[in-house]
Amino acid sequence: MGKELNFKLDDLTDQAVLDLLTTHLEYSRSITPVCASHAMDAEGLKGNDVDFFTAWDGDDLVGMGAVRDLGKKQGELKSMHIARAHRGKGYASRTLKFLVEHAREKGMNRISLETGAHDGFAAARALYIRHGFEESGPFGDYEFDESSIYMTRELGL
Repeated sequence: MGKELNFKLDDLTDQAVLDLLTTHLEYSRSITPVCASHAMDAEGLKGNDVDFFTAWDGDDLVGMGAVRDLGKKQGELKSMHIARAHRGKGYASRTLKFLVEHAREKGMNRISLETGAHDGFAAARALYIRHGFEESGPFGDYEFDESSIYMTRELGL
């Protein structure tokens, strides 16, 4: 396991954060059809319905993720990404646990996500399953797309 992580509600102005978001978007878009890409850019992540967090190990940016409020006590996990240099240290699990707990603290009783069906997203899907997410149908404004997998976890408030 890696060191202690510090999570920060982030305003997306730090260049290192913007660079990590660019890496996330470029990877997602490189293996997802354009019409099926649901990754949010910086402007979308600055929305009033989104809480965007970064994860830090000292001065090192480890990762990021967001919780979007969909209303009706449902949240959506968005833009979770761990920097390549920090993978394999347990940071993804800790970041996911933090985001789920944040959703719970905001009064959400369910959190859902959309991820790619492509093999390039297999590790992410396995992480979500290990943390209690189950495949579900589309939620919120999503419509069924064979390029996407939808997952949900009940938070049991």
